[in-house]
Amino acid sequence: ISFGARLGGSSLTAELGENGSIGFTFALEANYHFTANLRAGLEYNSSAIGYGDDTSTFGISAYGSSLILAKGEYHFFTSKLRPYVGLGLGIATISTPELTGTDADGNTGVLVPSESTTNFAISPRLGVALGKFHIDFTYNFAGNTPESEGFNVDESGLAFNYWAVTLGYVYPIE
Repeated sequence: ISFGARLGGSSLTAELGENGSIGFTFALEANYHFTANLRAGLEYNSSAIGYGDDTSTFGISAYGSSLILAKGEYHFFTSKLRPYVGLGLGIATISTPELTGTDADGNTGVLVPSESTTNFAISPRLGVALGKFHIDFTYNFAGNTPESEGFNVDESGLAFNYWAVTLGYVYPIE
């Protein structure tokens, strides 16, 4: 059994990423080790990604995503340096941020409500473990963006796919 955490950067691909994007990703995981090479577990992964948007008043927009995945990993060696491949399957929730504002009298209100959708997610990965430290590249197929009535109307229903590069620490419990 092992527990781990990862931090890293992410970027959108496909139509949403055409004008550039940058984001932050973190993940928490728990794994069961069937053998020294094969493990399966659960992962919670969250990302906040901003991107260039020609249709937005400010020229940028943002989405957040949360993935809950059942995952498997195969480590090719049992030495200290272990390249691995993995696959996660689960659900992704994609949401827009809620925007609030305050008027001259100090009254606060919602200017643009948050919108979200839940999709099936597929998350293949490649990585290298060096002892307890892991670096991996993950590509997340997280479904489509929410159908929007407000802020992100032009991005309604577009593919929300993104890559992430993370550095993590996995602590085994012997």
